[in-house]
Amino acid sequence: MGSQDSGDIEFGNLNIVCADFIRSKLNSQKILPGTLEPSSCIFRVHQNIRNVNKAAYTPDMVSIGPYHRPDSPNTNLEAMEKHKLKYLQAVLERTRETTNLDKYVEALVKLEPEARKCYSETINLPQEQFIDMMLIDGFFILELFRKHIKVVLVDEDDPIFNSSSITARVLRDLVLLENQIPMSVLQILFDLSKNPVPDSPTLIEMALSFFDTFIPNAKNKYPKSNGTVKHKHLVDLLRYTLSVSLPKPSSISAFSTVQESLPSAMELQRSGVTFKMAKSYDSLIHIKFDKGVFEIPQLTIHDHTGSFFHNLIAYEQQHYTGTPYITAYAILMNNLIDTVYDVRFLRRQKIITNQLGNDRKVSSLFTNLCKGISRNGFYYLEVCDKVIDYYKLPYHQWKVELKRIWSTNVWTIISVAAAILLLLLTAWSTVFITLPFF
Repeated sequence: MGSQDSGDIEFGNLNIVCADFIRSKLNSQKILPGTLEPSSCIFRVHQNIRNVNKAAYTPDMVSIGPYHRPDSPNTNLEAMEKHKLKYLQAVLERTRETTNLDKYVEALVKLEPEARKCYSETINLPQEQFIDMMLIDGFFILELFRKHIKVVLVDEDDPIFNSSSITARVLRDLVLLENQIPMSVLQILFDLSKNPVPDSPTLIEMALSFFDTFIPNAKNKYPKSNGTVKHKHLVDLLRYTLSVSLPKPSSISAFSTVQESLPSAMELQRSGVTFKMAKSYDSLIHIKFDKGVFEIPQLTIHDHTGSFFHNLIAYEQQHYTGTPYITAYAILMNNLIDTVYDVRFLRRQKIITNQLGNDRKVSSLFTNLCKGISRNGFYYLEVCDKVIDYYKLPYHQWKVELKRIWSTNVWTIISVAAAILLLLLTAWSTVFITLPFF
């Protein structure tokens, strides 16, 4: 009995030790801004998605925020840090009579707790370094916006605006999910630095004008009376702009998983489906199908299109509320583009403008976008159901085949008739020439 009692005591002590260990772990977690905090909106891209194309999520020219701080003085990122300071000096000089450095810092100190919570990882930078980063990166972005729309003049020696290649690379870096600072930081710095240049465009209007390369005419696609929506960062703003005007599905079933793959564009075309470039649309991703006509807005594909969509999709995959509209768009386009022949066909219909110089690259782009992602919540399910129903009706395939046969036969008849006519004319010419000899 004594040995059994001793065992029970030891077992009980073990329970207490284990419980105390778990309790201390839970208590320590309360004081840390954890990875899945509800306020987190700037994430590290999940490894499963990142592994498909690591370069698509990594800045090439400029680091924004804490995740990609330059670790070497010899990198392109470090070179741009010096240029950021020039932009900051220009702002301070321009606004010295109305707002000084102390006022900017004071505003950011008040925002610091909220700004830190926006990151899914604990940011271990001390306060002075964190505020320094928000101030320098924030004004760098705002000066880019202001220079782009000529609110602020571009210096003759500005390396960004004097090189289209660098401009494009900086533009691309600013739409990376891991390369963001909170929109609230940009907004407070924007408001404080308006004078003596009274920015007539809003911060959102300037941002959307700057990103026109990715979303054509974006400024005019954004709702004019939208004063209540607070955007988390620039990636969130761009995703919202693409999706805000999309019609809501008629039933909740439209948000379920894709049940059946859509045939490719060429296969659909052979079955009677007509593809048209949408001439007017509220969103680049607003795709419609009605009475056999697939209407799709034109998409211009350039060197940084893939990175743009990769990061919007990564944001949707790790942002737990709302419908993954951009993910659904990539899935739909990937279904339509199965081979280079589908890309070529969509180019001829002016639905795709390919600036990559190779149709195979476009096909690979959409294939890679869809690797490693969750496919739940497919927005275009109703559209796809209509397309598949139309595709499966034999009548539409017969109609296409009859047109092909008729077209072939008509040309055959015309060719034969032309040959007969030529033969008769030749014979008549011969008779006409020989008549005088009789």
